[in-house]
Amino acid sequence: MPHRRSRRRMLELVPGTYDIEVDTVPQKIFKNIKVDQNKETVEDLGCVMGSLIIKTANAKKAAAFYPMRILYTKTNDMVTAYMTNKVIDIVPGVYDVEIGVSPKIYKRALR
Repeated sequence: MPHRRSRRRMLELVPGTYDIEVDTVPQKIFKNIKVDQNKETVEDLGCVMGSLIIKTANAKKAAAFYPMRILYTKTNDMVTAYMTNKVIDIVPGVYDVEIGVSPKIYKRALR
């Protein structure tokens, strides 16, 4: 089966050596990526997404679905909102999670 190239936006750079910063928490930096003239440079950065599931149960020990907010740690700036007991793809990092029950439940600095 022939290799199928995924769609991606190409960026032309002046030949040289670059550091690539990926905006994760904490930030990932890939150093010394060499770009040669008249040559496509392909760098495998590995998986830049992770999966997170916050499991919650009701009084009968059955899965319970509650709203939750994923926040940047220590700032309360919201990254996204979702539901418990569902898998969410998210950039790897350290986050705080707020579960929308009464009273609210907070989990700090989840990795």
